[in-house]
Amino acid sequence: MNKNHSSLLIGLIFILAGVGLLLDKMRLFDFGWQETYPVIFLLLAVISFISAFSGKKNSAFWGGVFGVLGVFYLLRNFDLIPFYLVHELWPIFLLALGLGFIALFIFNPREWGVLVPGFILTGLGVIFILESLDLIHDLFANIVDAIWTYWPLILVLIGIGLILGSYKRKEADDRKTIKEE
Repeated sequence: MNKNHSSLLIGLIFILAGVGLLLDKMRLFDFGWQETYPVIFLLLAVISFISAFSGKKNSAFWGGVFGVLGVFYLLRNFDLIPFYLVHELWPIFLLALGLGFIALFIFNPREWGVLVPGFILTGLGVIFILESLDLIHDLFANIVDAIWTYWPLILVLIGIGLILGSYKRKEADDRKTIKEE
């Protein structure tokens, strides 16, 4: 974004903030901090995506992060996400970071490496959110129990692999010996 566009955008933000605060002082509109910071997150997301479209591809990461956080807190302010659950929804930050990496890949498809943390963080965020909301009951307890119960199968599989590997080596050695004779 060139200097004229950034000055225009910053000026517009100051005008909107001033009008909002003035309406709040006149008690025509409730413009408190709780209503403001989701909008700030969304504005930062829009600015970041505009910057990404204009050539600074790495800005897409912050656009994704701020966009997810802005939407989350906006939904919380409209009681679509109950307020008492917010302390349980810390995984939204994992989700925001993961989707930020995915947004970075969308704007710069040559960087495949960003998909690894993107999918890991997004997946962990979704799993932990579902667990926090009790949509996945005792998921982790079941996983730990299954691992604790069935870990000896790993030893069995390693043993089978070693035996099959030795047979294949023996067959290869036998073929090599036959060809040499």
